[in-house]
Amino acid sequence: MANDDGSVDIGIGDDDTKPRH
Repeated sequence: MANDDGSVDIGIGDDDTKPRH
């Protein structure tokens, strides 16, 4: 899942809306 900030969110154990750097 690609976020609008260009980072990738895997969504494992975290909120899907949280961008992962």
